[in-house]
Amino acid sequence: QHCNFKATYEVVSNDHWPQCSFYPVPCPNACGTRLQTGELNSHLTQCPLKEVECDFSHAGCTTKLPRQAMAKHMEESTQQHLLLMSATMLRIAREFEQKLQEQQSNFQSYVDQKDRQMQEMAHENEAKIKAAVEEQLLQYTKESEAKIQDLEQQIKEKVEVLQKHMVLQFEMPNFRRHMEEMDYWYSPPLYVYPGGYKFCIAVCANGLGSGTGAYLTVYLYSMRGENDSQLQWPVQSTITLQLLNQESDRDHVTMTENFEWRKPGGEREFVAYFSCQFTAHKDLGYNPQSGTCYLKNDHLLFRVAN
Repeated sequence: QHCNFKATYEVVSNDHWPQCSFYPVPCPNACGTRLQTGELNSHLTQCPLKEVECDFSHAGCTTKLPRQAMAKHMEESTQQHLLLMSATMLRIAREFEQKLQEQQSNFQSYVDQKDRQMQEMAHENEAKIKAAVEEQLLQYTKESEAKIQDLEQQIKEKVEVLQKHMVLQFEMPNFRRHMEEMDYWYSPPLYVYPGGYKFCIAVCANGLGSGTGAYLTVYLYSMRGENDSQLQWPVQSTITLQLLNQESDRDHVTMTENFEWRKPGGEREFVAYFSCQFTAHKDLGYNPQSGTCYLKNDHLLFRVAN
Protein backbone atom coordinates (compact mmCIF):
# COMPACT_ATOMS: atom_id res chain seq x y z
CA GLN A 1 0.00 0.00 0.00
CA HIS A 2 2.79 2.41 0.88
CA CYS A 3 5.76 1.14 -1.21
CA ASN A 4 6.48 -1.13 -4.19
CA PHE A 5 7.67 -4.12 -2.14
CA LYS A 6 5.85 -7.30 -3.04
CA ALA A 7 5.90 -10.65 -1.25
CA THR A 8 3.62 -13.06 0.53
CA TYR A 9 1.33 -11.71 3.26
CA GLU A 10 3.37 -13.46 5.93
CA VAL A 11 6.65 -11.90 4.73
CA VAL A 12 5.12 -8.44 4.41
CA SER A 13 3.46 -8.61 7.85
CA ASN A 14 6.30 -10.15 9.85
CA ASP A 15 9.49 -9.04 8.10
CA HIS A 16 8.97 -6.05 5.82
CA TRP A 17 6.26 -3.97 7.52
CA PRO A 18 8.14 -3.27 10.84
CA GLN A 19 11.10 -1.84 8.92
CA CYS A 20 9.42 -0.26 5.86
CA SER A 21 10.76 3.31 5.49
CA PHE A 22 7.63 4.40 3.60
CA TYR A 23 5.13 3.45 6.29
CA PRO A 24 3.34 6.59 7.61
CA VAL A 25 3.70 7.34 11.33
CA PRO A 26 2.79 10.32 13.55
CA CYS A 27 5.52 12.42 15.18
CA PRO A 28 6.25 10.91 18.64
CA ASN A 29 6.30 14.46 20.05
CA ALA A 30 2.64 14.98 19.08
CA CYS A 31 3.39 18.07 16.99
CA GLY A 32 0.69 17.05 14.50
CA THR A 33 3.07 16.05 11.69
CA ARG A 34 2.49 12.71 9.97
CA LEU A 35 5.36 11.44 7.84
CA GLN A 36 7.09 8.35 6.49
CA THR A 37 9.21 6.26 8.86
CA GLY A 38 12.35 7.04 6.86
CA GLU A 39 11.81 10.79 7.35
CA LEU A 40 11.30 10.59 11.12
CA ASN A 41 14.94 11.10 12.22
CA SER A 42 15.31 14.15 9.99
CA HIS A 43 12.05 15.61 11.33
CA LEU A 44 13.13 15.16 14.95
CA THR A 45 16.18 17.40 14.40
CA GLN A 46 13.84 20.37 13.86
CA CYS A 47 10.53 19.35 15.49
CA PRO A 48 9.29 22.35 17.53
CA LEU A 49 8.00 20.04 20.31
CA LYS A 50 11.20 17.96 20.58
CA GLU A 51 12.61 18.35 24.10
CA VAL A 52 16.13 19.82 23.96
CA GLU A 53 18.74 20.81 26.49
CA CYS A 54 19.63 24.45 27.20
CA ASP A 55 22.75 25.74 25.35
CA PHE A 56 24.21 26.40 28.80
CA SER A 57 23.90 22.78 30.01
CA HIS A 58 27.72 22.58 29.93
CA ALA A 59 27.70 25.30 32.61
CA GLY A 60 25.10 23.57 34.79
CA CYS A 61 21.70 24.70 33.47
CA THR A 62 19.38 21.68 33.79
CA THR A 63 16.45 23.15 31.87
CA LYS A 64 14.93 20.94 29.17
CA LEU A 65 12.10 22.37 27.06
CA PRO A 66 10.44 21.89 23.70
CA ARG A 67 12.61 23.47 20.98
CA GLN A 68 10.00 26.21 20.32
CA ALA A 69 10.14 27.36 23.97
CA MET A 70 13.93 27.40 24.32
CA ALA A 71 14.42 30.88 22.77
CA LYS A 72 12.21 32.45 25.47
CA HIS A 73 14.13 30.58 28.18
CA MET A 74 17.45 31.90 26.78
CA GLU A 75 16.10 35.46 26.79
CA GLU A 76 14.65 35.29 30.30
CA SER A 77 17.57 33.44 31.93
CA THR A 78 20.51 35.64 30.87
CA GLN A 79 21.51 36.56 34.43
CA GLN A 80 21.08 32.98 35.64
CA HIS A 81 23.33 31.72 32.82
CA LEU A 82 25.91 34.39 33.61
CA LEU A 83 25.99 33.24 37.24
CA LEU A 84 26.32 29.61 36.18
CA MET A 85 29.25 30.44 33.89
CA SER A 86 30.89 32.51 36.61
CA ALA A 87 30.60 29.55 38.98
CA THR A 88 32.04 27.25 36.32
CA MET A 89 34.97 29.59 35.74
CA LEU A 90 35.62 29.76 39.50
CA ARG A 91 35.53 25.98 39.80
CA ILE A 92 37.96 25.56 36.89
CA ALA A 93 40.31 28.14 38.40
CA ARG A 94 40.22 26.36 41.78
CA GLU A 95 40.89 22.98 40.16
CA PHE A 96 43.82 24.46 38.27
CA GLU A 97 45.20 26.06 41.44
CA GLN A 98 44.88 22.76 43.33
CA LYS A 99 46.67 20.81 40.58
CA LEU A 100 49.38 23.44 40.39
CA GLN A 101 49.90 23.25 44.16
CA GLU A 102 50.10 19.46 43.93
CA GLN A 103 52.76 19.73 41.21
CA GLN A 104 54.75 22.22 43.27
CA SER A 105 54.45 20.01 46.39
CA ASN A 106 55.55 16.91 44.47
CA PHE A 107 58.46 18.81 43.00
CA GLN A 108 59.56 20.04 46.42
CA SER A 109 59.29 16.53 47.84
CA TYR A 110 61.40 15.24 44.98
CA VAL A 111 64.01 17.94 45.57
CA ASP A 112 64.11 17.15 49.29
CA GLN A 113 64.47 13.43 48.62
CA LYS A 114 67.34 13.96 46.20
CA ASP A 115 68.98 16.36 48.62
CA ARG A 116 68.96 13.69 51.30
CA GLN A 117 70.35 11.17 48.86
CA MET A 118 73.14 13.54 47.95
CA GLN A 119 74.08 14.00 51.61
CA GLU A 120 74.04 10.25 52.30
CA MET A 121 76.18 9.37 49.28
CA ALA A 122 78.48 12.40 49.31
CA HIS A 123 81.38 10.43 50.75
CA GLU A 124 81.32 7.95 47.82
CA ASN A 125 81.54 10.20 44.82
CA GLU A 126 80.21 13.66 45.52
CA ALA A 127 80.91 15.24 42.17
CA LYS A 128 79.49 12.33 40.15
CA ILE A 129 76.36 12.01 42.27
CA LYS A 130 75.71 15.75 42.22
CA ALA A 131 75.89 15.85 38.42
CA ALA A 132 73.52 12.90 38.15
CA VAL A 133 71.01 14.38 40.59
CA GLU A 134 71.12 17.76 38.88
CA GLU A 135 70.41 16.03 35.58
CA GLN A 136 67.43 14.27 37.13
CA LEU A 137 66.21 17.51 38.66
CA LEU A 138 66.50 19.23 35.31
CA GLN A 139 64.54 16.46 33.63
CA TYR A 140 61.87 16.52 36.33
CA THR A 141 61.65 20.31 36.04
CA LYS A 142 61.08 20.04 32.28
CA GLU A 143 58.39 17.42 32.81
CA SER A 144 56.69 19.53 35.49
CA GLU A 145 56.76 22.62 33.26
CA ALA A 146 55.24 20.59 30.43
CA LYS A 147 52.44 19.38 32.73
CA ILE A 148 51.78 22.91 33.96
CA GLN A 149 51.67 24.22 30.37
CA ASP A 150 49.25 21.43 29.49
CA LEU A 151 47.01 22.42 32.43
CA GLU A 152 47.16 26.08 31.37
CA GLN A 153 46.19 25.09 27.81
CA GLN A 154 43.23 23.08 29.12
CA ILE A 155 42.08 26.07 31.17
CA LYS A 156 42.49 28.36 28.17
CA GLU A 157 40.41 26.06 25.95
CA LYS A 158 37.64 25.84 28.57
CA VAL A 159 37.62 29.62 28.94
CA GLU A 160 37.37 30.04 25.16
CA VAL A 161 34.39 27.66 25.07
CA LEU A 162 32.66 29.69 27.78
CA GLN A 163 33.44 32.98 26.06
CA LYS A 164 31.89 31.72 22.83
CA HIS A 165 28.66 31.29 24.79
CA MET A 166 28.83 34.77 26.23
CA VAL A 167 25.90 36.03 24.20
CA LEU A 168 23.66 38.41 26.10
CA GLN A 169 20.24 39.77 25.14
CA PHE A 170 18.52 42.77 26.62
CA GLU A 171 15.38 44.74 25.87
CA MET A 172 14.97 48.50 25.44
CA PRO A 173 11.35 49.32 26.42
CA ASN A 174 9.30 52.49 25.87
CA PHE A 175 11.08 53.42 22.67
CA ARG A 176 8.68 56.19 21.62
CA ARG A 177 8.86 57.86 25.04
CA HIS A 178 12.67 57.90 24.81
CA MET A 179 12.35 59.50 21.36
CA GLU A 180 9.98 62.19 22.58
CA GLU A 181 12.08 63.00 25.62
CA MET A 182 15.32 62.81 23.59
CA ASP A 183 17.09 61.12 26.49
CA TYR A 184 19.60 58.30 26.82
CA TRP A 185 18.82 54.70 27.68
CA TYR A 186 21.43 52.41 29.25
CA SER A 187 21.48 48.61 29.11
CA PRO A 188 21.96 46.40 32.19
CA PRO A 189 25.64 45.83 33.14
CA LEU A 190 27.40 43.33 30.84
CA TYR A 191 30.74 41.51 31.02
CA VAL A 192 33.30 40.65 28.32
CA TYR A 193 33.65 37.34 30.20
CA PRO A 194 32.56 36.17 33.69
CA GLY A 195 34.36 38.26 36.31
CA GLY A 196 36.05 40.34 33.58
CA TYR A 197 35.68 43.80 32.08
CA LYS A 198 32.31 45.40 32.82
CA PHE A 199 30.47 47.60 30.32
CA CYS A 200 27.03 48.71 29.11
CA ILE A 201 25.43 49.83 25.86
CA ALA A 202 23.85 53.29 25.62
CA VAL A 203 21.16 54.20 23.07
CA CYS A 204 19.91 57.63 22.03
CA ALA A 205 16.55 56.87 20.40
CA ASN A 206 16.31 60.26 18.66
CA GLY A 207 19.92 60.11 17.37
CA LEU A 208 22.94 62.36 17.81
CA GLY A 209 25.18 64.22 15.37
CA SER A 210 24.59 63.05 11.80
CA GLY A 211 21.85 60.72 13.04
CA THR A 212 19.73 63.34 14.83
CA GLY A 213 16.00 62.88 14.23
CA ALA A 214 16.34 59.98 11.78
CA TYR A 215 18.57 57.25 13.27
CA LEU A 216 19.39 55.35 16.44
CA THR A 217 22.75 56.38 17.91
CA VAL A 218 24.52 53.65 19.88
CA TYR A 219 27.70 53.84 21.90
CA LEU A 220 29.77 51.94 24.47
CA TYR A 221 30.39 52.80 28.13
CA SER A 222 32.93 51.09 30.41
CA MET A 223 31.78 50.51 34.00
CA ARG A 224 33.59 50.13 37.28
CA GLY A 225 33.82 46.38 37.93
CA GLU A 226 34.44 44.20 40.94
CA ASN A 227 37.76 42.85 39.64
CA ASP A 228 39.24 45.95 37.94
CA SER A 229 42.31 45.89 40.19
CA GLN A 230 43.20 42.40 38.93
CA LEU A 231 42.69 43.16 35.21
CA GLN A 232 45.17 44.58 32.71
CA TRP A 233 44.61 48.13 31.42
CA PRO A 234 44.15 49.48 28.82
CA VAL A 235 42.41 46.63 27.02
CA GLN A 236 41.51 45.97 23.38
CA SER A 237 38.16 44.21 22.96
CA THR A 238 36.08 43.32 19.93
CA ILE A 239 32.32 43.55 20.55
CA THR A 240 29.48 42.65 18.19
CA LEU A 241 26.13 44.39 18.70
CA GLN A 242 22.93 43.21 16.99
CA LEU A 243 19.49 44.83 16.77
CA LEU A 244 17.29 41.74 16.47
CA ASN A 245 14.59 41.12 13.90
CA GLN A 246 11.71 40.10 16.15
CA GLU A 247 9.85 38.29 13.36
CA SER A 248 12.48 35.57 12.76
CA ASP A 249 16.09 34.71 13.52
CA ARG A 250 17.57 36.36 10.42
CA ASP A 251 18.35 39.78 8.90
CA HIS A 252 19.52 41.24 12.21
CA VAL A 253 21.24 44.64 12.07
CA THR A 254 24.82 43.75 13.05
CA MET A 255 27.87 45.89 13.76
CA THR A 256 31.28 44.74 15.06
CA GLU A 257 33.80 47.22 16.44
CA ASN A 258 37.19 47.00 18.15
CA PHE A 259 37.48 49.27 21.17
CA GLU A 260 40.32 50.29 23.46
CA TRP A 261 39.16 51.14 26.97
CA ARG A 262 40.98 52.47 29.94
CA LYS A 263 40.20 51.75 33.56
CA PRO A 264 37.05 53.79 34.36
CA GLY A 265 37.53 56.60 36.85
CA GLY A 266 33.83 56.75 37.72
CA GLU A 267 30.89 54.40 37.90
CA ARG A 268 30.31 54.72 34.15
CA GLU A 269 32.62 56.23 31.52
CA PHE A 270 32.17 56.87 27.77
CA VAL A 271 34.42 54.77 25.50
CA ALA A 272 33.34 55.29 21.88
CA TYR A 273 30.41 55.33 19.44
CA PHE A 274 29.24 52.19 17.68
CA SER A 275 27.58 54.49 15.16
CA CYS A 276 25.64 57.77 15.02
CA GLN A 277 23.54 56.13 12.29
CA PHE A 278 23.13 52.60 13.66
CA THR A 279 19.64 52.08 12.20
CA ALA A 280 17.20 54.43 10.45
CA HIS A 281 13.86 55.07 12.19
CA LYS A 282 12.03 54.30 8.94
CA ASP A 283 13.41 50.75 8.92
CA LEU A 284 12.35 49.83 12.45
CA GLY A 285 8.70 48.94 11.83
CA TYR A 286 7.28 45.86 10.13
CA ASN A 287 8.33 45.41 6.49
CA PRO A 288 6.13 42.78 4.77
CA GLN A 289 8.52 42.49 1.81
CA SER A 290 11.63 41.65 3.84
CA GLY A 291 9.77 40.08 6.76
CA THR A 292 11.62 42.24 9.28
CA CYS A 293 10.34 44.04 12.36
CA TYR A 294 12.84 45.53 14.80
CA LEU A 295 10.40 47.67 16.82
CA LYS A 296 7.62 45.51 18.30
CA ASN A 297 5.26 46.40 21.13
CA ASP A 298 7.25 49.61 21.57
CA HIS A 299 10.49 47.84 22.47
CA LEU A 300 13.76 46.96 20.76
CA LEU A 301 15.72 43.78 21.40
CA PHE A 302 19.52 43.84 21.34
CA ARG A 303 22.10 41.07 21.51
CA VAL A 304 25.79 41.50 22.43
CA ALA A 305 28.60 39.03 21.81
CA ASN A 306 32.37 39.36 22.20
